[in-house]
Amino acid sequence: MQSKNESSSVIFSNEMDAKKACLKLDVAGARQKPSKGKWLLRESSVDGLLTISYFNQEKKGYYHLRVGFKDNEWQLAPSTNEEAEEFVKKAQAVFKNALPENSYESLLHLLTDNGFDLSKQVHPKPTESTRTSRYSSYIEDVFDESSFNNRYSKL
Repeated sequence: MQSKNESSSVIFSNEMDAKKACLKLDVAGARQKPSKGKWLLRESSVDGLLTISYFNQEKKGYYHLRVGFKDNEWQLAPSTNEEAEEFVKKAQAVFKNALPENSYESLLHLLTDNGFDLSKQVHPKPTESTRTSRYSSYIEDVFDESSFNNRYSKL
């Protein structure tokens, strides 16, 4: 098992497609847990976007939410085709140039605001993790729930 000090990426590479994500979450017991009880973050098949994969107990199925960095923050991609196409264009333009230094903080907020408990995230093995340099700061150390709570807890 890898120690947290090695600062591994928390994002699966784009080799982790939807089918593989479902299998990985099955192994982690996602179907037996409450909705979002186990989830993972992976590179999307669309360059510049990430996908959050999780099991929804109410609908008895896996869901895959795309997110992109647009207007200086990570946002959920719209569900309508026209809005989604525009969203993708803007997110890809930002991604092509580089993500801001602390962009992971916005992603942490998006995840927690949408009910994704950081301690329930399934992390990739080093061989499964992204090799995309733009995500080099998206590591276990910054996604560690205790450090997140210490940085962002409301007083």
